[in-house]
Amino acid sequence: MLRINLFCLPFAGGSKTAYYRFTELAPEALTIIPLELPGRGTRYSEPLLTDLHAMVEDIMAQIRPRLSQPYALYGHSMGALLCYLLAKRIAQEKLNAPLHLFLTGKGAPSILFNRKIRHLMPQDELVADLQQMGGMPDIVLKDHKLLDLFLPIIRADFQAVESFRYEEPAQLDLPITVITGSEESIADEKIKPWQLETFATVTFRKLPGGHFFIFNYGREILEMITHALYTYALKDENGTI
Repeated sequence: MLRINLFCLPFAGGSKTAYYRFTELAPEALTIIPLELPGRGTRYSEPLLTDLHAMVEDIMAQIRPRLSQPYALYGHSMGALLCYLLAKRIAQEKLNAPLHLFLTGKGAPSILFNRKIRHLMPQDELVADLQQMGGMPDIVLKDHKLLDLFLPIIRADFQAVESFRYEEPAQLDLPITVITGSEESIADEKIKPWQLETFATVTFRKLPGGHFFIFNYGREILEMITHALYTYALKDENGTI
């Protein structure tokens, strides 16, 4: 069976360690490649980025040598926006396109959300907001030393997302799967316009839970990804799956 690389892009505040569970659960034919942004994890000593387009430039430098191999893109929340912008950039450069975009926890980029300006919140307010969102261990949110390390990262990522401005439909020609949590505060009318971004099929799915449902349903998400890639996207030279 053909091997496919799945590049996994981080959510706000996240590092590539967030996807280690995916690495454990992935089938043999799917190679999970978590990507690290500057200022966190193994790249902690590098300056943080506060612009999504600058993040895309950094990611492009990481993946460009591997784009000749079959691959797909996955991202959660901020990572979904990065996937979208990365796919646009790849199309503009006429490079080998991803087989599929897999996006979780994010409404369509064309929708103007009534967003909080989280990156400017006072610390107590920001910590309370992060606790409500979930996804961050209490051991981090209740430890002042860990917070001093983490909060600059989350503020930089929030600034990047909050300064994003939609321009025009991407006019991609690749399938997209959008998965959201049943308890997320994203109405269906803010999810459906993902169809504006591609001429191909967009599949919408839901899993139980709030914004960070991905931590409880990694196996199910990977099953959806594997099914989409190997059932709908790939054919051998005889035209059979």
